[in-house]
Amino acid sequence: MRPVLHWLALAATVALAIAVGIGWARSAVLATVLALAGAVAVAFLVRTRAVRNGATLVAALLTTLLVAEGVLRLVKPVPGTGASDAHMQREEPQPLFVADPVTGWIPRPAATIRGVRARDGRVIYDATYTLDAVGRRITPGGDGPGDTILFLGDSFTFGDGVADADTLPARFAAATAGAFQVVNLGVSAYGPHQVLAQLRSGRVDAAVRGKVRDAILWVNDDHLARAAGHKGDWWWGTAPAFEIGPDGRPRHTGTLHEAAARRGFLDRRLSASMQGVELMRVLAPIPRSIHQIALLEALLTEIRLELGQRYGCGLTALYWTDDHAYGLYRSRVAAAIERSGATLVMVSDVLDREGLRSAEMRIPDDGHPNARFNAFLARLLAARHRP
Repeated sequence: MRPVLHWLALAATVALAIAVGIGWARSAVLATVLALAGAVAVAFLVRTRAVRNGATLVAALLTTLLVAEGVLRLVKPVPGTGASDAHMQREEPQPLFVADPVTGWIPRPAATIRGVRARDGRVIYDATYTLDAVGRRITPGGDGPGDTILFLGDSFTFGDGVADADTLPARFAAATAGAFQVVNLGVSAYGPHQVLAQLRSGRVDAAVRGKVRDAILWVNDDHLARAAGHKGDWWWGTAPAFEIGPDGRPRHTGTLHEAAARRGFLDRRLSASMQGVELMRVLAPIPRSIHQIALLEALLTEIRLELGQRYGCGLTALYWTDDHAYGLYRSRVAAAIERSGATLVMVSDVLDREGLRSAEMRIPDDGHPNARFNAFLARLLAARHRP
């Protein structure tokens, strides 16, 4: 009977430690530390050899997890080197965003914002953003007499870190000699879920004049986490939530915060405890990619359908990926884009064919497209959209 009690003591000690760490402190790291301490205590206190060996094995596994977490934190990239953290920039003299009930946030209407990003006293970029009466970034030369070209997406489209004249829409207007009505509907940190909300709200209608020739959407791998609600910071949760319905089409279910609140108590506590855990950052793409890519495909399909029904135009998707997630995204996201019916432009492949390195096309230490990259893509798109 005693060995059974000892096994139960080991199980209860580890379970209690995890419950305290996750349920009370909301920290998976603390839960692991407490469970390790409990396993070590059992290994020293009990006399049943099998239980002591089991406790030692549990302690070794937990120690391995903690060591791996520590190593990952030491080698973690410097914040701000990727394209997914557009929200970390500083805007002066007033914030760039205001709250919005449809998409979570929009750029401040009728404002001129100085966007500044710096690290360790060194300025990474200093750009001025000019916004019209409804918060769209102005496009110099984009008021041409021809068809409308819609540019959709996030900070890549909006043009974080570059001047008004150097955004992709503005460079496209210049490359087509001002022939088109070019509209920049990009908003920093948006994902495809917010683009769909923009279209369904009817806001895009006001930007359209005459016939819409095409809608061009930036896509990158971080959009998958944004749309699925897998971003950690609170403000991401103010964006609209979509779930795939029985008919395969995305259904609006409120905000991402509201969607998270509908999950069970244990699910919410477990998710909260995993925030900031580097092991989760490394491992999470493996199980999450299935749902994320399915949702992306559903959203892009619906965006294409909305564009077709409203404006009679198609969707061109510019997909740029470095795919650091074990190769999970590149080919599968590209296939999802094509299944959605959008015209796929693999930006990485285009750069390779031209002998251009990705690093040359980014704002140094930031990750957003620089003016040279926007000019390059504008020429590519202009060749596809002749007046």
